[in-house]
Amino acid sequence: MRNQINVRTLLEVFDTLRRHGRYTERGIELDNVVGLDNGDGYSLSLSDGEVTVDLNFHNSYHFHLSDAPFNINHTATDRTQVSKAKIDDFVGKLERLHDKYH
Repeated sequence: MRNQINVRTLLEVFDTLRRHGRYTERGIELDNVVGLDNGDGYSLSLSDGEVTVDLNFHNSYHFHLSDAPFNINHTATDRTQVSKAKIDDFVGKLERLHDKYH
């Protein structure tokens, strides 16, 4: 599930959060997306509570899903499809946020 989103878009979304978002104890929030950075300028994360993408130095990124329980009747293939759908939805949310402010 790599290369689904342009790294520049992730950086621009994070910048949008900094410019237009609200600073809270969770991070910088805007349109149900929360952004965090580690303070050293080498990594940041964007999350909607279900999916998180971590962007690291050298433009590598990794998606994480929340620990929401899966249906016990799901097969591994079903879980993969659910995970891919959640990531696709999250990427769409980030792209819409990007388009709204750029």
